[in-house]
Amino acid sequence: MDAPSTSATRPTLSRRTLLNSAIGGLTGVSAATLLRAPLGAAARRVIVVGAGIAGIAAARTLTENGFDVVVLESRTRIGGRIWTDRSWGIPLDLGASWIHGAANPNPIWALRTENSLRTQPTDFYDMTFYDVDGEELSSGEVAADLATYRAFYRRARRWGRRHGNETSLEDGFDVATSGRTLSAYDRRALDFNINYEIEQDYGGAATELSNRWFDQDSWLGGRQDAFMVDGYDQLIDILTDGLDIRTGNRVVSVAYTGSGVTVRTLQNTFPAAYAVLTLPLGILQSGSVSFSPRLPRQKLDAIRALQMGTLNKLFLRYRTKFWDDTELFGYRANARGEWAVWFDMERITGEPVLLALNAATFGAAIEQRSNKQTVAEATDVLRIIYGNAAPAPEASIITRWNADPHTLGSYSHIPPGATGRDYRALSRPVADRLFWAGEATTSRYPQTVAGAYLSGIRAATQILRIS
Repeated sequence: MDAPSTSATRPTLSRRTLLNSAIGGLTGVSAATLLRAPLGAAARRVIVVGAGIAGIAAARTLTENGFDVVVLESRTRIGGRIWTDRSWGIPLDLGASWIHGAANPNPIWALRTENSLRTQPTDFYDMTFYDVDGEELSSGEVAADLATYRAFYRRARRWGRRHGNETSLEDGFDVATSGRTLSAYDRRALDFNINYEIEQDYGGAATELSNRWFDQDSWLGGRQDAFMVDGYDQLIDILTDGLDIRTGNRVVSVAYTGSGVTVRTLQNTFPAAYAVLTLPLGILQSGSVSFSPRLPRQKLDAIRALQMGTLNKLFLRYRTKFWDDTELFGYRANARGEWAVWFDMERITGEPVLLALNAATFGAAIEQRSNKQTVAEATDVLRIIYGNAAPAPEASIITRWNADPHTLGSYSHIPPGATGRDYRALSRPVADRLFWAGEATTSRYPQTVAGAYLSGIRAATQILRIS
């Protein structure tokens, strides 16, 4: 991935202990079950593959219940898709940035509160809107365009529910808009809202999202989002304190029998009683990790059925701020999603930094551009909006999550032909030896840090129940 590595210097925070009562309520098991001691020496060695939030949650839970846990991480850093860059002297999250659901039912919010981590709420509708020529849109125009989009969306979904699992959301919009002559303005407005309301969240183009199932997930902790002001890596530091994490260990094979597992990396072999696998969906789909014996058909089918999406970020640093005072501004290009969403990072960092969020088709396409070309295109758009007030940036940071060999994408979504049942199939243990975690193994909270975290606790709890 073409971006600076995370700084090795991190703030020192107190050791975090699990909130047993909260975990019991969120996972459907009692605190007593979670704290039950493992029986027998053979049950005490677990290999956790992946040091993202899911693997860390599993390792933390198992370690605090007396297991001997080793976490293997292919990267030279920890955190997975939580990645805070500090090369500019301020925290910039290249992956996860927000707590989606800023209320206590969300375990990430509970950890934030317990450890006094600073957050700032985000109002995603505090936005200034610009058309393709840079003209600012009035509030009346924006409201009318949003109402039109929502009417088309309702028609598209109703049609999709009547036409099985194989249709895309784009198919639904095509049906909803048939018989209507859309002007170029109308098309730009509709495309912007499809991208902003859906594609930015799910990382997939409307053509790649199941009309019937793409939004089967639930919301955890209310509708408010909150930005992690001092970097999401603070949470990683808290949760990994005391864990045995071995970076630079890329797993290449996993063998399992009725008596244990053997996990092989490029350097070493690790035998254990159980393994918790938190490999991103993109890695599972790539086949870069082999399994012996072969995984069950239902799990393989789920891996093939789900799809990895894209959300890439471009950070631009300036000498002074020249943009609007709203939290975001939006740009309606002629092509859906092109430089559509911009976030004012000065509100978070105190420094004049802009963040462009590029999702789905365009988010994937710009990975093929050079850094110079990407920054030039972004600057061209800013000058359409702000004219000569928009200078060339002093520096830039660019993410390319699809090209990242450790993830091969940003997060999962449900394409045509798949359902939420595929998430559940991916979550099921294999032979009571292989246990699964990660955002693509939770049907209720995929694409989120909270979902990944809870899936790690779920995998650990499954081991506790049988050991």
